[in-house]
Parts: sequence; structure tokens; C-alpha cells
Amino acid sequence: MNVENFSTPNADVVPHRVNSRMSEITIRNVVSEMRHSMEHVPAEWIMKRCERSWIVALGGMAVLSLLCTPMVLLSGADNAVPTVLISVSCSVIIAIALCLIQRCKLPAGFREIAFALLALIMQATGSYLILSLNREDKAGRDRNLARVEVLFKLMPLVGCRTSTMLAYSMLSLTVDIVTHVMMDLLFDDEFTVFHALFLVLLSLALAGIAWRSCISLLNTYRTELELLIEHDSSMAFVNFTCDAVLKISDDARTVEHCDARFQDYADCDATGLTLDMFFEGNQIAETLDRARPGIPEKINGTLITNHSERLQVAVIIVSKGSHHREQGPRSRTAPDKATALHAIRSKGFLMGIQVLKECERELPSFDGRLL
Repeated sequence: MNVENFSTPNADVVPHRVNSRMSEITIRNVVSEMRHSMEHVPAEWIMKRCERSWIVALGGMAVLSLLCTPMVLLSGADNAVPTVLISVSCSVIIAIALCLIQRCKLPAGFREIAFALLALIMQATGSYLILSLNREDKAGRDRNLARVEVLFKLMPLVGCRTSTMLAYSMLSLTVDIVTHVMMDLLFDDEFTVFHALFLVLLSLALAGIAWRSCISLLNTYRTELELLIEHDSSMAFVNFTCDAVLKISDDARTVEHCDARFQDYADCDATGLTLDMFFEGNQIAETLDRARPGIPEKINGTLITNHSERLQVAVIIVSKGSHHREQGPRSRTAPDKATALHAIRSKGFLMGIQVLKECERELPSFDGRLL
């Protein structure tokens, strides 16, 4: 066999196949993320977190418009006064609309759409004012319109659903095209297919940024749902297994809430009191120090009532993320990626108590994670 003439068949085809496969995987990932982002996120949840940001953003734009009115008057343009009147009127209307949206108990979906429409009205008004003030300055018109086009296309970053973001982006692009057509009709500024294509590409690029923001909101919503399910599961488990339930604050010392069954055993309402008033020794405090989120700890202890009666109890402690605090002697464990989100909204401890003196059944052993 002649080794010198030997060559691998289709050697040049392998890199091409690999690149095609990688491209196919990338396209599938993008399509999967697009479907993922279109999943339903309640408007109530979004408005609860983003409504104030919308008000600040739109209100700030209205105030900025008012601050620019002296500059317009000093410019000496022939139509400066009518332009200022239109700008002030628009700002006042936007402010009144924001107050009404905040005061009126409108559904969250209507409020979200109202914020998007107000942003579109401000974009259209700004484009009109630019055309009115820059009649003789083509460079000034192009420069100011570019700022408006980019600024208002980023408004969905404040927070909205993916469907609202897509509708807003298309309407904003429509406003841009209408503005450039008006420039062509009024000032003979040439508006070609190339300019229209550039506006479309710009809208797609900025919509992509807003789309990633919508995906982040969706991931946050899913995380909060998981935390809620874990919390409900922990409560159901402790309520089913134990005779009394306590909620302990993040300082691992104060009782945030106690149920009626614990009040019967302790002969008082323990809310706001410290644990050392009801339990002997430091074993419970040490267990709280080393508790890990979602992993129950089972210990025995002594419960002291107001009548100085001592009851032998078994205690189940479930941490909900308290060990991620940044200060204090109990912050020895560094949070990992899998449990760091527990520290965002789910803090404190659940403590279930079984009075062994009155109920002889054994608590189940725990070999793995509860949640």
C-alpha cells in the first residue's frame, strides 16, 4: 500500500458538517428561548414590581421635556412659542395620565398597555417637535431623531410582558417610518429602501435587548413560584408531622409567629419573644446556626411553659435561607449557586414541635433533601 498517496475520504466535509450542526443547534436554542419567553407571566406580577419604574421613567421624560423649554425659547426659532406650548401640554397630559393610572384601580393588563401607549405618544410628540424646530437644519433633525428612536425603543426594559414588548416595538417602528416619510414630504429628505431597512434592523436589535429583559423577568417569576411551592411544602410537612409550629425570624432568636397549638402548650402568645424564654440549653441555637436551606434538622429539647412546667419535645428545624446573611457570627457558610436565590425572599426558619410526653409516635428520619 502506498502510504504517501493515502488520504482520508471526505476530510474537507467533516468541518463543514460540524459547523452546520453547530448552526442548527444555535438556531434551535434561539427558537426554544423565544418560545420560553412567550410563556404567560401575569400582568399583576409584573406591575407589582415594575409599575413604579414606569412612572419614574415616563415622569422623568416629561420633566426633561419641561426643562428643555427655555432652550427652545432662546433658540429664536419662528415657531418656538407654539412648539413650547405643545411640549408643555404634552408633559402636563402625561403627568395627569400617570396620576390617574396610579390612583384608579385599573386591571394590571390595562395599566401595562397604558404605560406603553404613553411612551408611544411621547415618542410621536418628540418627533413632531424635532421636525418643527429643525426646519432648516437637516443635520440637527437627523441627530435628534436618532436619539429619540434609540431612547424610546429601550422603554420596554423597564418591565413588561413579551407580547407587549413586541407590539410596542412594531408601533415604535411605525412612528419612525411615518416621521421619515413626513421629512421626505416636507423637507425633501430622501427616504429610500435602505433607510427603511436600517430602521428595521435597529428596531430588531433593540427589541432583542428588550426581549432578554423579558426572559429575565420570566426566570424571576419562575423562581418566586418555586420558592412559594417550597414554602407551602415545608409548612404542609411540618403541620402534618408536628403538634405545634413556629416561624422564626432571620436572626434565629425571635419568634415571628406561633400557632394556637403552641400557645396552648406555652400558655401565652410567643410572637415577638425570644426562643430562650421557652427552651432550655443552647442545642436549638446551635442547630439553627448550622441549618441548611431545605434540609430538616431533628433534635430533642425541653419546652418551658409559663407555669414552669417542663415538657420533653422533639423539634424539626427547616431553614429557608437565613444562613446567607452577610453579617453576624452565623454567616460562615458561603452561598452556592443552587441555593443563593433562597436568600432573596425566603428567609427565616420553620420549627415544628412534637410533645413526646403526650404523643409517643416517632418522627420520620431524614436521609435527603426535603425540597
